[in-house]
Amino acid sequence: MSLPDSTFDELCSCLRVLLKQRREDLGLSMNQVAKIAGINRMAVSFIESGARIPSIATYARLALALDVSPAEMLCKAEQATAALQNQRPGKDSAQLSIEQSSSIQLTEGV
Repeated sequence: MSLPDSTFDELCSCLRVLLKQRREDLGLSMNQVAKIAGINRMAVSFIESGARIPSIATYARLALALDVSPAEMLCKAEQATAALQNQRPGKDSAQLSIEQSSSIQLTEGV
């Protein structure tokens, strides 16, 4: 049994939004996060825009650079994805994703 593409896409979208939101909450630029994570700034831009899906290693580097456990961030994204799957018909999923991620708080530190 495989994961439906829509579920995978929603999970990736929620992770992307959470990463960007956390970066902005910390007041960090893409360049600063890239330096801390040891990756290229363009990679951060591509990930945040949804143009690329990061490898698990890159995802973990980004989460740790943002001072949050990769497991915790994935759990929060999974919660937001579940909420998306239960959304009311007609609501834009991208907007709901942003609303859901805004209500999900990540704890400080790893």
